[in-house]
Amino acid sequence: MIPYRLQFSGIRDYQPTRIFFGQANDHILITGPNGTGKSTISFCMGAVLYSSKIDLEGLRSNNLHSHQKWRAMVELIFKNEGPSRIDAAPFVSFRLIIEQDANRGALQREYHVLTGETEDTLTVSDIYRSGDVNQRNFTTYKEDLQFKYKIDSDLFYLIWYQQEVNQFAVMAPEERFRRFSEMHNITEIQQSWEAAIEGVKELEQELIAAKTVVKQAEFNLKIAKEEFDRLKNNKSRLYEAGKAHILYTMSLVQIYDNHKLELVEKQLKQTDIRQDTEGKIVQIKKQIEKAKFLLQELNKKQLQMDEEKRSKSTLLEQLSKKRETLIVTEQELKD
Repeated sequence: MIPYRLQFSGIRDYQPTRIFFGQANDHILITGPNGTGKSTISFCMGAVLYSSKIDLEGLRSNNLHSHQKWRAMVELIFKNEGPSRIDAAPFVSFRLIIEQDANRGALQREYHVLTGETEDTLTVSDIYRSGDVNQRNFTTYKEDLQFKYKIDSDLFYLIWYQQEVNQFAVMAPEERFRRFSEMHNITEIQQSWEAAIEGVKELEQELIAAKTVVKQAEFNLKIAKEEFDRLKNNKSRLYEAGKAHILYTMSLVQIYDNHKLELVEKQLKQTDIRQDTEGKIVQIKKQIEKAKFLLQELNKKQLQMDEEKRSKSTLLEQLSKKRETLIVTEQELKD
């Protein structure tokens, strides 16, 4: 993207201004006497791109009374073409709106991003405010500028050393480099670079160690694969052997079942015979018990008959004695 048009209003004591920067291959020189606004143009570019080098209070007019409210707007339009073209609309605009209440109250600002097919048909696509609940804040704005729109607000325009350009021409090379290093934090960059180099070395050592670990892991994997293949083959053999064993066992079970069935049939036959025999024995036992009972009854009757016989014998003896007595008596009576 290339800067295409800058316009601002409410900036210092300048009238609303619109500046065209030309096409992609044009070179623009901003020149003029002191106080004509060269620095103001650079400051507006830095302000709308949220550069940390710009103090927005410096864009306020010194002739603005303290009881007056300050309103300002800065808009920088980029044409999306050239080597730095991005995936966006043909025109991308960045707009800064500034408001400050009377008596130099709190400074309010908003950043807008607009896109469109032409510079005159731009529509707002994003708004960034301080403390935005949707995380569309100034930090997000700067990140979007750097990563989405490929614009580094602090490096795009080197406005923080422009007032010392003339001094650079008469400085010694060492001093010029020192001052340039301070302005661009080259010392910090160098320290970061050296730290990065050390980090790379550490990473290289870690990479070597990681390669060793990977080789060991590959070796272990190879051994594990061989062991897995061996286990797989053993499993296959065990499966076939187990299958044959199961078939053989099933055959034995079938033979055993058949033999057991025959034994059961024989046992059933023997059980029938035994049951018949036991039934006959039970009947014989019953008959024996009955015979014993009858014998006991006969013995009882025999005893009763013997008792009656003895009783009758005794009675007969008594009767015989009486008869003899009667005969004697009768003989005596006859005599």
